[in-house]
Amino acid sequence: MGGIGAAGQGAYRTAPTPPRVLEHGLALALRGRCPFCAEVTGSPGILSGAPCDVCGGAYPEDGFGARVRGELAAMSMERFWLVLGLTTGVSVLAAPLSLLALLPQLGALIAFRVWVVGPCLALLAGRRRRVARWTLRLMTTWILTLGSLALFFPCAAPIETALMVSAVWLAGRRYLMWQLAREEAREPIAGVEWLLLLLAAGLVFLVLAIAIGVASTLFAAWQGFLSCVGLE
Repeated sequence: MGGIGAAGQGAYRTAPTPPRVLEHGLALALRGRCPFCAEVTGSPGILSGAPCDVCGGAYPEDGFGARVRGELAAMSMERFWLVLGLTTGVSVLAAPLSLLALLPQLGALIAFRVWVVGPCLALLAGRRRRVARWTLRLMTTWILTLGSLALFFPCAAPIETALMVSAVWLAGRRYLMWQLAREEAREPIAGVEWLLLLLAAGLVFLVLAIAIGVASTLFAAWQGFLSCVGLE
């Protein structure tokens, strides 16, 4: 019985897949799950067509990984326009209040994390997933820091929000699609991937240094003003 079961299982996995089953598998793959057993898998098999590390299943169709990437690319672009419109509209209403001008930007980052970063990282494995995660974290950190300028120029908050959302979403989406393509091709991590990570880290330190310098200058100016008026 065991031999028959194994043979039947092998025939099932190498036979042509019905369209409905293929669509169901595609939906599972977009959630970072094996198209066969629906288990979360840490291997890159979903994109490359290699067997699942849990059940051993693999789609024989050529281009299944490309379909997964195509669906993710289309879905993330559709949601980009939705998020851009909502956040820009809310920032127009919140413009008179400086602190509230940051809320639409934070909402856009949360949507980007849930709708784009999460599904894409679920399809990456091992070291590439960690490199991509930290590159995106550092990139969004310095972009959000620049977006905090809305606190000082509340009237320009809608423009800053639109620019920030576009920069994070489009740049992050392009980076993730590039990483997914490399994962599908089973390419090892290249020097350019580490370079992008170091560049993102360098930009964060640069922004922090500028912020500290500006804060120190303003504090020194304030202290000088107090000294001039005799309040210190």
